[in-house]
Amino acid sequence: MPEEAAKTSIADRLGWRAERRPVAGFAHVLAAGAGLFLVIAAVALATEVASNDLTAPGVITSLIVVAIAVVVGMRLPGPARSACVTALAVITPVLWFFTFLGDGQGTGNGSIRGILLLCIAVYAALYLLGWTAGRAIFLALALVFLAAWINFEVAGGDAVAPFQSQVTDQTGFGTPFGDSGSSTSFDNINDKGGDDTDVVSMLLGLGFLGAAAALDKKGRVGTATPFLAVGGFLAVVGATALGGAESVVLGGLLAAAAGAVWGVVGARGAGRRGSVWLGVLVVVVGLIAVIGDLANSTLGLAGLAALVAVVLAALGIVLAPKLAEAVDGDGAAKAA
Repeated sequence: MPEEAAKTSIADRLGWRAERRPVAGFAHVLAAGAGLFLVIAAVALATEVASNDLTAPGVITSLIVVAIAVVVGMRLPGPARSACVTALAVITPVLWFFTFLGDGQGTGNGSIRGILLLCIAVYAALYLLGWTAGRAIFLALALVFLAAWINFEVAGGDAVAPFQSQVTDQTGFGTPFGDSGSSTSFDNINDKGGDDTDVVSMLLGLGFLGAAAALDKKGRVGTATPFLAVGGFLAVVGATALGGAESVVLGGLLAAAAGAVWGVVGARGAGRRGSVWLGVLVVVVGLIAVIGDLANSTLGLAGLAALVAVVLAALGIVLAPKLAEAVDGDGAAKAA
């Protein structure tokens, strides 16, 4: 009997997420991207205020992100909670990286082992406890770090472990996508002589996406799938090449716009999880390119990343009811 009660308790704690996957809503996934930009802002800010030792600034900014994510996620279900889930998932290894390796000295096996084990413990706790319980991302990350730790021990500490390649001197500490102030480039993606083909590719892609939306609306899900996959790819490639030939900012913005269309069309169909996630991934990558090019300093990068985080979260909150998305991803509850 006690064992049965324990099993019931765990099942109750995990809730409906242990039985079925949440519905992939565009607004929720878009807002989830806000969590990544919040972490980027925190890392950039810690780098800016640090002198020779990143430990204290990194730990403090990471804990602030954790506090924000826990409190906001507890109080605001829906897209804001999705952003908080992403923030907690990404900031966990960042926190322990700063704790063990922020001073640039703790490069031994003990530091790597500590990071791996603490990440496993935190992700397991997040999966089992509180409002984050049952979210598969935390179980998946716990398993990833568990596998990394086992391989690390079997190899006697010689295996390449997460974050090991990030141990550099303080002058070499960069942002998640390169040194601050550096300019990402779309050079060689295409020359201006190819503008016509880029426009055609983008328009064809958007046309195919429109056809996919129409077919989905008529219940022709199987026929719509090829239009959605090919259309999304063509729209993103064409938009990126067309804008990138002019500037990084334009290329990133057009790519983000094309990705948004891809994700929205996918979300309006039935069971289009891949299209939703791929579309939002393109949005995030495009915006990262934009802020990476616009930022003239690490502090500027932090500010731009924080601004993007707020905008994405706000868009998610506004769009969710307009797209009739389930409040917390529970499709069964939505249908009820």
